[in-house]
Amino acid sequence: MAKDRAFADRIIDEPEIVGVEALGDSAVILRLRLKVTPGSQWEVRREFFRRIKQAFDETGIDIPFPHFTLYPGLPKDGPAPPLNIMLGQTEAVVKNA
Repeated sequence: MAKDRAFADRIIDEPEIVGVEALGDSAVILRLRLKVTPGSQWEVRREFFRRIKQAFDETGIDIPFPHFTLYPGLPKDGPAPPLNIMLGQTEAVVKNA
């Protein structure tokens, strides 16, 4: 971004890559510090996140989300398909895969 003419005048120092900040059930939190001109932090932040997401998409990295799989009454390596349950409706809808 510092080489991009649209952002070069807003980024005033080299980025400081601190590294992995935390590991969660469905997340890896990374810390990076980027010194920018006053008032431009939100625009630079949005563009940085957009570029990170684009790089993840191009390399096949999925952003994790909390989820779990139910196997009805059989071991997970058994012949039963997992249940797909859709929540957020007046009644739960259960579909077999």
